[in-house]
Amino acid sequence: MARLNATEGFDILKDRVSSSVNDLFPIVGKKHTLELKEVNIDDQLSVDDIKTQKQAKISGRTWAVPVEAKIALKNTATGKTVDEQTVRLFNLPKVTNRYSNIVDGQEYQIDNQWRLKSGVYARVKDNGELESTFNLAKGRGFKVGFDP
Repeated sequence: MARLNATEGFDILKDRVSSSVNDLFPIVGKKHTLELKEVNIDDQLSVDDIKTQKQAKISGRTWAVPVEAKIALKNTATGKTVDEQTVRLFNLPKVTNRYSNIVDGQEYQIDNQWRLKSGVYARVKDNGELESTFNLAKGRGFKVGFDP
């Protein structure tokens, strides 16, 4: 759903990223288990800070916040902790007040991601009917409804 406030939308994105990373763990191997202790998204960037956004565009960098996790490696047989450290998992591009992301110096609008690719999309309506939407090139397409 579209948000009128870029900060509110980014806070929701951070929560979803954090829960998605939590869903990946624990990773169990033959001898060791990798457990996630905590996820930290260090968001110190302001959407109104135009100066750092411009510097990121000029220098070809990504304007993003780091996503770090505290991970513990445990011996599966004994349950004893072998190693524990904080690692950077990835950088999450921050949403600007123009509703865009700056990645490798290029500014990408989020609106472009809302368009459907060409193909057939099927769904079940609230009343139980089936509907297929044929999305063709250049905005052309049609819908077909099926009565079960």
